[in-house]
Amino acid sequence: MFSKLSILVLFLRYMPRKPTMVIFATMGLVVLYTFVAAFGWVFACRPVEKFWDLTITYGTCVPWSKINIFSGVMNTFTDTIILVLPIVMLYKMRLPKWEKIGVLIVLMTGGL
Repeated sequence: MFSKLSILVLFLRYMPRKPTMVIFATMGLVVLYTFVAAFGWVFACRPVEKFWDLTITYGTCVPWSKINIFSGVMNTFTDTIILVLPIVMLYKMRLPKWEKIGVLIVLMTGGL
């Protein structure tokens, strides 16, 4: 969560053309799904002790695959948004073509 937020804050601070609503919406989405997934992991079992205490035979746990799929889909979605944002922001900048490509490569290195 913090690495994605730091990249988005960097975009807010240094990019000339700022789609600020998209950046703030992405920041909110990252924080929201991170807390949802964290609470999903913490409270996945009832009673909560069943998660780490193998001697407890009563109670239930949420299937781990649902939590993992949710986290994976949301991470992929927000990573794609963060990868595409520099392209959108730098599209209409008045720079020579090679400088624009260089800036895009630097800003998109996290996607590699």
